[in-house]
Amino acid sequence: MATLLDTAGGGPALLSRTAPCFRNASGPQTGDLETATISRSELLLRGDPDGSVHLDGAWDVQRLEVDGAPVDGPTTFQRDALRSGVVLELGRTVALLLHTVGIRRGRDDELGIVGQSAAIRALRRDIHKAAQIREPVLVRGETGSGKELVARALHQLSPRRRKPLVIVNGAALSSGVAESQLFGHAEGAFTGATTAHEGFFAQADGGTLFLDEIGDLAETIQPKLLRVLEAGDLQPVGSRTRHVDVRVITATDRPLEQAVREGKFRLPLLKRLTGCELVVPPLRERRDDVGRLFWHFLQRELGEVSPKPKWAPTPRETRIPSAPIARLALHDWPGNVRELETVVRELVRDNLDQDVLHWSGTLSRLLQRDGVQSTPPRATRSPKSNSDSTIPPPPSIRRAVATGAEHTTGDAAFETRGADPKTRRTDRELLISFETHGFELARTARALGMNKGWLIQRLKQAGWQPAADLGISEITAALEQCASSVEHAAQRLRVSTKALRSRMTSLGITAR
Repeated sequence: MATLLDTAGGGPALLSRTAPCFRNASGPQTGDLETATISRSELLLRGDPDGSVHLDGAWDVQRLEVDGAPVDGPTTFQRDALRSGVVLELGRTVALLLHTVGIRRGRDDELGIVGQSAAIRALRRDIHKAAQIREPVLVRGETGSGKELVARALHQLSPRRRKPLVIVNGAALSSGVAESQLFGHAEGAFTGATTAHEGFFAQADGGTLFLDEIGDLAETIQPKLLRVLEAGDLQPVGSRTRHVDVRVITATDRPLEQAVREGKFRLPLLKRLTGCELVVPPLRERRDDVGRLFWHFLQRELGEVSPKPKWAPTPRETRIPSAPIARLALHDWPGNVRELETVVRELVRDNLDQDVLHWSGTLSRLLQRDGVQSTPPRATRSPKSNSDSTIPPPPSIRRAVATGAEHTTGDAAFETRGADPKTRRTDRELLISFETHGFELARTARALGMNKGWLIQRLKQAGWQPAADLGISEITAALEQCASSVEHAAQRLRVSTKALRSRMTSLGITAR
């Protein structure tokens, strides 16, 4: 992540291969994007006092997509769009989320809650405050959003942290035995009660009871729960009243106010529960946390696998293709964090025996099942010029397509269908990896585990032309198109800057 600009101040910021510096997800290391497929020519971002951000720059050399749609001219992002986040894809290899944030403090997984979005940081602040009071806390949030994590954090930060935390799902309490399960019973209190049972409240005495799905609690139990909340007194079935000291945290994904109007939930209990409320934001409102959560779950799943699959990244290797990350960020996540966790688990499971990670098919299946599909591109920008034209793929990719090689955008380097049996790499994969490594043969060969000579042969078969074969007219034309920039001309010609300079020297060509 990186801070680009203060929108209120109106100051400009640059976005390119070399700026700004981003913090690595696995540690404090910083650096630029270091990706050859992104131009060194800057995109300029300038903030307005109204919170909007204007984007302009070198559109002829910098490929850009905004929320899945190509952009080739000045664009304005409105404040509301920046609050939820705008997905930028640079050079079809790097996905960024442009969004407004406050000052960041703390670790990405502070309190066991992964994220650094403004909503999650505000939630952490509220947790710190609520943890010190004795009053009940009601945690509201959609299913799968992480309400239990909030309850655990409240307990761990409270003075009761050394006492038990008892977790109970209200929906799992059957009406016939709910009273006994919560408040306990004496031996012989009813048929089948052969031994005494102390109940969940007694088990949590001195500590915390987390009662999830409070909206599903049987109506007959609600008055007795209210009594415990107000006086700390409970009466086990068939026994005398006893006093307990329990801090109660409840959670729901239902509108309890509507349940009160329908006569399904008691108003006095609702008032008692809502003395302190915390709201867990849905994942679609904290999209800048999707990448962090994805990486967190990926590392956790791989940590439970032995042996590791060949494609498994190291903890410091946090590069993930832009296309799948952009797609994840644009998804609505009706199942929230739990759904993302399931997607990562099945992605790992489906690729355990693969040499490379197949993104496209697995994500399409997981994100579209049950009729739920990724969100289409949103109207987050105000284009000032035509932005509907299709940005063509780089020449090397066009040559690969012309020779019949399969091509997809973004995650192409992770597919192996039609791979050469000697290298298990398609022409498309080789070309994209070649671009990713700055068109440097030695780096690309090492990254792919290939012999350099064999790599050169394969690249030539795919239509690539080495710098040593370039003529004067080709080089001078590229230099003219790139304002005499050798670096940009090298990108256009799909060769390394060093190789192009060497060829120019041998031909007697100098850049103005």
